[in-house]
Amino acid sequence: MKVAVTGGRGRLAPLVVNAFRERGAEVIVYSREAGPGFSAMEEFSAPDVLVHCAWSSVPFTAEANPANSESIDLPLLKSVIEQTHDANSLIIFPSSGAVYGNTGEAPADELSPIKPLGAYARGKIAAENLLLEQAAERSLVLRTTNLLGDSNDPTRPQGVLPKLVSAAKEGTEFPLWGDGTSTKDYIHTSDFLEAVFSLRQSEQRGVFNVGSGTSTSLLDIIALVEQLTGHRIKIRKFPHFDWDVSCSRISVEKLRSIGWQPRVSLRDAISRCLT
Repeated sequence: MKVAVTGGRGRLAPLVVNAFRERGAEVIVYSREAGPGFSAMEEFSAPDVLVHCAWSSVPFTAEANPANSESIDLPLLKSVIEQTHDANSLIIFPSSGAVYGNTGEAPADELSPIKPLGAYARGKIAAENLLLEQAAERSLVLRTTNLLGDSNDPTRPQGVLPKLVSAAKEGTEFPLWGDGTSTKDYIHTSDFLEAVFSLRQSEQRGVFNVGSGTSTSLLDIIALVEQLTGHRIKIRKFPHFDWDVSCSRISVEKLRSIGWQPRVSLRDAISRCLT
């Protein structure tokens, strides 16, 4: 099996690459610029499976450059859709659970209204629409919640857990945007990857929520990190971002229906980050 993974220098792509290689796939990793281990997008050739991780921003940086999705991300996606048409490649696209905006108490399923708050989520919706309009019969859109376990690096722009662990261990301040009551779904990367392989092997196509099915407040996560590290975390509060979701509850029943189950609890994810 030949697999292509775009966005090779990003957060998610290295995990996807390693997971496919461990399963014996031939994996070609693409980035906008060639380099050791990376092929340039100009060299792209159609694979059996394309995991399109390439994206120019994260939620925070997207607000400063909201036009990037239109000028960078969507043209690239359109190009790979066209280049994989004749090969009938399966396209797996990691989208975001943030497309639902604030869900309230009722979990959002794949048919729930789309109410994005920020530029990042709006860009992901535009990408979803492009895929579903031009390649619906060979696309898997994964509306993924907050990933844990991809890195222990607290300097990366995404990933609350490494920042909390670093603050607990080093005695540094943790920047808390808002009052900490924001409630979100968190999923370990190993469970995300199992979802990818479960869906690839199934006959299912279309949109799937990928999460743990359980939402937790940031205050509860802080308390759990303090408990597991034995250290208090110094908090420095900042105003809540208007574009940041404050209440996200995601239904993963559609994904469970194909036999997938999340296996790594939040406590286990934190414990793994401590090692």
